[in-house]
Amino acid sequence: MYEENENKIDWGNIIKKVAIVIVAILVLLGFITMVTKCAKKTKIEKPIEEKIDLTDQLNELEAATLKYLTKENLPVELNSSKTVRLKVLVNKDILTGITDKENNKCDINDSYSEITRLENNYAVKMSLSCGKNKDYRIIYVGCFENCNGGICKGTESSTGGVCNIVVDDKDKDKDKDNNTTVNKPNNTTTNKPSSTNKPNNSTSTNKPSNNPSDNNNNNTTPKVYEYEFKKCTTSCQEGTLNTSTNKCVINKYTNPIITNVSFNNSSLANKKDPKIGYEFKNYLNGTYNYTKYECSSAYIFNYSTKRCDATPVEPVTKCETIWSTSTSLNGWTATGNVR
Repeated sequence: MYEENENKIDWGNIIKKVAIVIVAILVLLGFITMVTKCAKKTKIEKPIEEKIDLTDQLNELEAATLKYLTKENLPVELNSSKTVRLKVLVNKDILTGITDKENNKCDINDSYSEITRLENNYAVKMSLSCGKNKDYRIIYVGCFENCNGGICKGTESSTGGVCNIVVDDKDKDKDKDNNTTVNKPNNTTTNKPSSTNKPNNSTSTNKPSNNPSDNNNNNTTPKVYEYEFKKCTTSCQEGTLNTSTNKCVINKYTNPIITNVSFNNSSLANKKDPKIGYEFKNYLNGTYNYTKYECSSAYIFNYSTKRCDATPVEPVTKCETIWSTSTSLNGWTATGNVR
């Protein structure tokens, strides 16, 4: 009887231990599931930064760059570049600055326009840096036939847009004899701009050749054009200018000569003469009676004040002209004459 109790299996203890293991596994699985869900939720709820569109801002930079560009501001040598930073456009009062839709001001040093001389025109890379927002655009400009003597926008394939390249007669003769193109520098890979549109800064490709014949073929002399501008000013030698009548009003007056006059007909009162004024008194014994106010010459009668005011005079207009290498000047009007 004692041996049977000693060999009996304790199922209660076994079940208790199994239950503890199962509970521990379930708790572990629940913890892993909770951590996974939190990680996914954090990943989903993390805001995605949207890129701000800078199209309007690039349009502002493009318009300001085209306004700034004149022939003397363009690079002369093939594949050479000039950089115009936003700071320069602001200092020249072409722009007051550029701000994106998030009210971030575009950096005046990191934002720029880079002009590169190509074979047939000029590539202009415009880059904006406005806080975390950055973008760029490339346009092509030149002195095309439809530019009216200035610089305007074209396309990448536009030809004949290089400004003021002069070919000497000797070079023309060489061009005929050798059947080669004159004044077009060698398009070797060392001269081409990099992927960022910046020319190669290797000194070996930029130094002029010591060979006189090479200098004759590769050196180009830009011709400088001058444009005529006109400005007219209107002023009064005496008095102040009334912009509505464009007459000089003189602050001077006298008293009129006053007499009594009578007319058989009311229309006989000569109200067209600015020196004379009439004020109707009464109609008596078949006549129309008036008070007559008469001013001396150079004065006109003022009905509201009953006095003689100095007659307004024409202002004096003075015009002056100047010549400039710039295609536009603030406060001046281009006449269209070029020399």
